Amino acid sequence: MNSVKLGRRGFLGAILASSAAPATLTYAASSRAAGTTLAGFDAFASRVNVRQDGPSWVIESSTLPDHPMRAGIRAWQQQVPTPQDYTGANAWRLPVTPVAAATPISARNAFHRGAIAIAVNGVPIFNVIRETGDDVYLGGELDEYGGHSGQADDYHYHVAPFHLQATVGVSNPIAYALDGYPIYGETEPDGSAVTGLDALNGHASADGSYHYHASRSYPYVNGGFHGVVTIEGDHVGGQPVTRPTRPPGRPLRDALVEAVQSTGAGAWRLPYTVAGKSASIDYVVAADSITFTFTDVFGATRTETYQRGGAGGPPAGAPPPDGQQVGPPPPNGEYGPRPTPPAGQGGQRGPGGGPQGPGLGGPPRQGPGGQGRNGPPGAHPVRQTPTPVG
Repeated sequence: MNSVKLGRRGFLGAILASSAAPATLTYAASSRAAGTTLAGFDAFASRVNVRQDGPSWVIESSTLPDHPMRAGIRAWQQQVPTPQDYTGANAWRLPVTPVAAATPISARNAFHRGAIAIAVNGVPIFNVIRETGDDVYLGGELDEYGGHSGQADDYHYHVAPFHLQATVGVSNPIAYALDGYPIYGETEPDGSAVTGLDALNGHASADGSYHYHASRSYPYVNGGFHGVVTIEGDHVGGQPVTRPTRPPGRPLRDALVEAVQSTGAGAWRLPYTVAGKSASIDYVVAADSITFTFTDVFGATRTETYQRGGAGGPPAGAPPPDGQQVGPPPPNGEYGPRPTPPAGQGGQRGPGGGPQGPGLGGPPRQGPGGQGRNGPPGAHPVRQTPTPVG
């Protein structure tokens, strides 16, 4: 895997200069603030730049992890993972000193756009619950590492990245919520069992400091924010912005996505099958454009080139929606077999005309249910304002 030194050179240009996918990014010493550190990120210092800027930690990354991406996804709209320029004024920011909120806020019916946390390998973590109430993990939309690409072709997780614990150890966080509090794995930092978690998947240590824990079921990471965050619409304010490069692709039924492959400098291929027949998307990323070559199951090809950020999307400052489709569960991966929840639970829609059942760990949803997962859409409940916890 090639290393690329980043000094004054453009971040995205450095990524694309590498023939490896994903690229290993080695930051120049001058880009780091001396004497600053944030536990867990040190294990990925060649890929993620962390520095302190007054009251904030600034976290720069391309969001491309060093593990295979996209393998096992069955619910898909032809998105692919592309490097993102999350640097400078468009970097992730966490408070150096988190402040407990007077009223913690649940993410069950809020924060459906953009990230709620960032993993220590620089990959953002989005809410697992979509505006419709669907749990994207239970819907089969995630790869073997709990991630996928959204409408901006931006790779992100929706569940806890447990695989990072093997790298950072149990004593370090595997992620941080955007309120600044750390997210540890399935044990306490000293290796002891986790007990007494609150509704947000967190609790206070013996010294009074608060932290979250990852879990294999909802909410998977932080189920909201114990600490103070800025709310802008349906997302956390002050975080990176990305805009779709192209219009959303159409859902492909019976598709099974395979792992992304590198085909050269700034070039990748995403192979997949539809009902057992092979197809692929080849794409080449330049600093200001992306060229896609689509090969269907009959061998026919078409090529499309888009300017980065030129396809239109949400208003400036608002993250794009995920735009995935609910489908059958993928094969077993990092999380093991995907459970099938009862109708109306875990964000799945109940039978048409019936009330929504209780969500996993949360209050019953209000409003009429929709048709079954593969039927025509039904009425959805009116989205509520953020729910205070406690």
